[in-house]
Amino acid sequence: MDVVKLLGLLCVSASAALLAAEAGCGGVVAAFTIFPLIRPATVPEEENSADSVVERYVSDICITLDEMSHIYNRTLVALFRQNTRVLRDMSRRSAKLCRESETRRRAGVALRSSGADDMGAWLFGTRATVYLAEVCEALERIVRPACEHVERGAGAFSKEQTIALMRMNDAVDAMIHKVTAALWKDNAAEGVSEVRRQRNEVLDFVRECIREQIMRGGDEENTGTDLLFLTLLGETKTLTLRMSNLLKIKSYSLQSADGE
Repeated sequence: MDVVKLLGLLCVSASAALLAAEAGCGGVVAAFTIFPLIRPATVPEEENSADSVVERYVSDICITLDEMSHIYNRTLVALFRQNTRVLRDMSRRSAKLCRESETRRRAGVALRSSGADDMGAWLFGTRATVYLAEVCEALERIVRPACEHVERGAGAFSKEQTIALMRMNDAVDAMIHKVTAALWKDNAAEGVSEVRRQRNEVLDFVRECIREQIMRGGDEENTGTDLLFLTLLGETKTLTLRMSNLLKIKSYSLQSADGE
């Protein structure tokens, strides 16, 4: 209700009270009969239904994953090229994603009190936002050390490390596309097996890269670069596992809602 309408109702109630007092009746009672007309705006029920709640969260998650894919890709490319300006920009954007994901996580925890009484939607909202926040935190733990590494003027990756990270970049991008496509399906279980297969390929590749790095060893001059390489692999593993959990929790939540 805007200010003009509110002032109009106040004037009407005051006039009614004055007339009632002159007539010998309870002016206060007459005035308060006007105020039940003033009610807060209510949210349409369909906007708070279980399906719409799940759809809103899926939309937010997919937008975040798309931005995350862009940041991950540009970070690695800028790292190869030693581009400090781009890395600083990616660091700011990854930090922003973390703040936004934390806001969504808190909103997810409070979802049950907002009128959505479907347990499946509540469970998906709470757990998915937790996993999404962990994905964004893993991304920031990739971008920030990469930016600091280049700012210090540390060494570049070896040819083997560069090739491994390029393959990792392609694998993560494919993983994100599979997760987002599966999240939009009504039956989330349909995409679980495909995402699990892609996840296992990424994890196997991470283990292979770590094993090869240990076998190659390194000298003291490249210790910082080798540690960064291992950090990128470890956080990419965390990122991949949490992304697959996003799909699993949707499938589980919908099954819970159906009583399966």
